[in-house]
Amino acid sequence: MLGALAAMVSETKNVGYIGGLQLPFTVGEINAVYQAIQDTDPSVKLHYLYTGDFNDVLKARQGAEALIAKGCDVIISALNLGNYGLFEAVKRAERKVYFTATYTSKYQYAPENFLAADLFNFTPTLIQIIEGIKAGKRSGYVSMEWGEGKARYTELPVHNVSPEVNERVAKIAKAIETGEIQVIKNLREIVFEK
Repeated sequence: MLGALAAMVSETKNVGYIGGLQLPFTVGEINAVYQAIQDTDPSVKLHYLYTGDFNDVLKARQGAEALIAKGCDVIISALNLGNYGLFEAVKRAERKVYFTATYTSKYQYAPENFLAADLFNFTPTLIQIIEGIKAGKRSGYVSMEWGEGKARYTELPVHNVSPEVNERVAKIAKAIETGEIQVIKNLREIVFEK
């Protein structure tokens, strides 16, 4: 979802992804972002990097500045406390640079640069796990379902975009939720070259 948004917003045709460590979930995120970019505007190039730490503010700022130097005007963040370095990098960039975030909205930290967040609500998943344990289940996998009112969803409306972009994003979100758009889940390897 955020990859499609980034492809719609980018004027330089360069989108960045910044994460802390290469872990299965970050590999899956990069692949999903790449798929969304390809489905939206295949002329957009995705650049990604790992800072080595989800919480290191200095490394995050340096990483974001490196992506900006490569021409990225939208950065998708998968950082935690490291986001504070990202906020400074996008606010101080010589040209307008937008960003997205994970878990919660980060609008308040850089309102002129923030687009949207991949929102997480752990409550439905935790309830499902607890109910499973109470029923005797001792292992297994519980998916964090994506969709409005579920464990994960994109923050809507998107900030700092036109009504037309907001409308397109909302349609894509609904298509993902209904299964019309299938996001390929590959947590093993990144499927494209930088």
